[in-house]
Amino acid sequence: YQRRVHGSSKAGTMLANRLFSHTAHTYRPVLLGVACRAAHQVLPNNKYTKDHEWIRVEADGKSATVGITDYAQSELGDLVFLDLPEVGQSFKQKDVVAAVESCKAASDIYCPVVGTIAEVNTSAKSNPKLVNESPFDKGWLFKLKFSNSEPFRDQLTGLLDAKAYTEHVAATAH
Repeated sequence: YQRRVHGSSKAGTMLANRLFSHTAHTYRPVLLGVACRAAHQVLPNNKYTKDHEWIRVEADGKSATVGITDYAQSELGDLVFLDLPEVGQSFKQKDVVAAVESCKAASDIYCPVVGTIAEVNTSAKSNPKLVNESPFDKGWLFKLKFSNSEPFRDQLTGLLDAKAYTEHVAATAH
């Protein structure tokens, strides 16, 4: 998992605030190993970003569930904090929408499509380990209602399918 903490990012600010409030030491980002140690779960009906978010369009065709991939959670390690968006907030594709923090690092989460937050996973917010234990089921992060102003299907075509995502992880893990 290759995202790093940057001072201007949501994850960087969140982590810096938490670290500096508890210690006087200078924070230096941890370089995480990127070798893929084991096969990671990839669901065939989801779409994926190169930044390791997944999106699953719901049966109604008007909303989607978003989370981080199994690969992302395993590279981050045990999650200890989730900074999730508020219901009603609207985001453009690739906007920073949330952040996750583990013992190793903090990482921004990007919105895979244009939409408005319809629901956040309060269970995962209060128990971030759900993301580690079940990233596609109990550990989802938020649900989006698609914006009517931009056809979401066009945005989905720019994302990776399961095969392309698996190839992406394999290529970046070596």
